Amino acid sequence: MSIIIKAVSKKQSFGPVIPEGPHSARLIGVYELGSQPNYEPDKPPVKKLELLFEFPEVRKSWKEGEPERPVTKSVDVTHASGETSNVHKILSALNGKNLDEEEDNNPRNFLGMALTIDIEHRISKKSGNPYAKFASYSKIPRKPGSNEYRYEVPEAENSFVIYDIDVHPENWDQLKEWTQDKITSSPEYKKQVGQPVVHPEVEEHDDVSF
Repeated sequence: MSIIIKAVSKKQSFGPVIPEGPHSARLIGVYELGSQPNYEPDKPPVKKLELLFEFPEVRKSWKEGEPERPVTKSVDVTHASGETSNVHKILSALNGKNLDEEEDNNPRNFLGMALTIDIEHRISKKSGNPYAKFASYSKIPRKPGSNEYRYEVPEAENSFVIYDIDVHPENWDQLKEWTQDKITSSPEYKKQVGQPVVHPEVEEHDDVSF
């Protein structure tokens, strides 16, 4: 059953678009962000990815008179492969079982696959505004002896997009402005487009924050 969210005017205030609770979602975008600030300010930057998900059963008309479209939302993760990292948890949920060291752990190879994301509503410490947080990730049960989902998950309606800095500007125009802003701040992007670079130390570590 789809959740339909009606369009509202800019003057109306409203909370997060995605309701709290578990929702089916499909991975539709994998964007390389380059080196980004560490969660701990005294530590060096870390290499990150942005993963974009489509929530096919949560639909919204963004302008009055336009048809409803599935809502999308992204999460930034450290490009790490440890079992406690967010990216490992996400890929294991998409895979239907925990990944081991020998299994595929490249997010782009999971495009189109589905998982369950539990949404919590929080208040931003910086802005004071409410937002939807990805609280946890879980697999969608498969039918015995197959990789078929036990219940129907609508196919993605949006195109799948991969962005790699080293092949810039391929798919650059498919990214949201705020994603482009993060990428252009990275030394990897600056090097790719011929801008002066101040090389930070890049620390590889597991992203264990939710």
